[in-house]
Amino acid sequence: RYIKRRGASTKPIVIAEDSNRSEFSVKLERAGRMFLFFFCSMAALEVVIIGTLVAAHLHQDKGYTASELSVVGAVPSGFPPPQAPQFAKFSNMFGDAFVSALVITILGFMESFAVADTYARKHNRKIDANQELFALGLSNIFGSFFNGYPVTGGFSRTAVNEGAGARTSLAAIISSLIVLIVIFLLTESFEYMPNTILASIVFVAVSSLFDFHAFSMAWKVARKDFWVSLIAFLATLCLGTEIGLAVGFGMSVLLLLQGVAFPHTAILGFVRNANSGEVVYRNLNRFPEAKPHGGVLFFRIDASFTFVNRSTVLARLHEAIHETDLVANAAEFHPAVVLACEGINAIDVAGLEALHELSEFLHERGISLAASSVKGPVRDALEKQNAYLVKHNKEPILVWAHNLASKGQEIKFPASFMTATAEEAFDILRMPLEALSQV
Repeated sequence: RYIKRRGASTKPIVIAEDSNRSEFSVKLERAGRMFLFFFCSMAALEVVIIGTLVAAHLHQDKGYTASELSVVGAVPSGFPPPQAPQFAKFSNMFGDAFVSALVITILGFMESFAVADTYARKHNRKIDANQELFALGLSNIFGSFFNGYPVTGGFSRTAVNEGAGARTSLAAIISSLIVLIVIFLLTESFEYMPNTILASIVFVAVSSLFDFHAFSMAWKVARKDFWVSLIAFLATLCLGTEIGLAVGFGMSVLLLLQGVAFPHTAILGFVRNANSGEVVYRNLNRFPEAKPHGGVLFFRIDASFTFVNRSTVLARLHEAIHETDLVANAAEFHPAVVLACEGINAIDVAGLEALHELSEFLHERGISLAASSVKGPVRDALEKQNAYLVKHNKEPILVWAHNLASKGQEIKFPASFMTATAEEAFDILRMPLEALSQV
C-alpha cells in the first residue's frame, strides 16, 4: 500500500542483469525490495503490535494509569449464550421501541448503502439496493439471538478492510473467522492496545474516502451540491456518521423538492435554417435569433406537472400570457397557448385540474389551448380525465386533433387539442376556419 500510494508498481520487480554484479547481490537486492514491499503492506498490524507492547511496558513497568495513557482495557472473551427474543414483552415495548427502531433502520440502511455505493463506483461494480436490505435484515435477525447491536455497513470498518487489500466477499469470511479466534483466544492481548493507535488506523483508512476532486468540481459546476456535500461532511465530522448521513439526506431531499417545485420553464421561438429552411424551436432567453409566432405563446415545462409545482407553473404561464397579449398580436395564427410537453413525464390530479382551469380561463378570452409531443402516460391520464368530463356533461380538453378530423368534426376556435408535433399544432392554428375539417 505504501508503494501504491506513491505511484510505484506493485508487480514483481525485475532487475536488469549487470555483468559487473554477482548473482548473489542481484538476488539479495531483489529479496530486499520484496521484503520492503511486504513490510509496508502490513504497516497497520505492525503499528498495533508495537503500540500495544509499548503501552503494556508503560502500564506494567512505569506505573502509567488509564488517564495518562488511554487503552482499550479488559475485553470479555467468548460469545453470549443464544436465546430467543422475548416476544411476551413485545407489546409493552412496542410504543417505546418503534420510533427508535425505525430511525435505526433508516439510518443503518442509508449508511450501508452509501458505503456500498462509494466502493462500487470506485471499483466499477454494480450493487442491488434490495439485496443490501435483505442482507441487513437477515444479519439483524441472526444477531438478535445473541443480544447484538444492529448490524450495518460502516465507513470506517469498510475503509480499513479495503485498505488492507480486500476485494471479494472471501475477505469478510476470513475476517469473521479471525474475529472468532480473537474473541475466544486472544482478547487478553488487546487489553493494552492504545486508543490513539486504534483511532489513527481508522483515521488513515477513512481519509482515503475524501474526494477533493468531487468537491472542486461541485464548486465549479453545481454550487448547491457543493454546499450540501460540505454541510454533510462537517456534520459527519462533528456529530457522527448517523447524524451526518441524516443531515445530508435531508438536505438532498429538500434540494430535490426545490427542483420539482420550481422547475425550469421556457418561452420558445422559431429559428429557420437559412440553407435548408428547416424550423427549430429554441428558448427566447438563450437564443437571440429566435422569434416568437405572433399571437401564439409556445411554452415549455421541463418537469412532471404535479401538485408540487402547479402554482409555480401557472403563475409563470399567466405572467407570460399577460405580457404577450395574444389576442392583440394575433395575425397569421389564431391566438393560442401551445404547451411543449416533451419534458412532462407524469401528471397527477392537481396537474389535470390545472390544465382544465387553464383551458377555461383561455377560452373565456378567446384563446385556444394546444399541446404537442405529449408522452404516453400523460396522454393516458388526459384520456381518462376527458372520459370523466364527458360523463358529467363537460367539455373535454386537449383531444387529439386527428381523431376529430377522422370523425368529420370541425375544430371550433377557441379550441383545446393536442398534436404529435409542434408543426402540426401551428398548421392547425394557421388554417382558416373553413379548412379545419380537412385536417
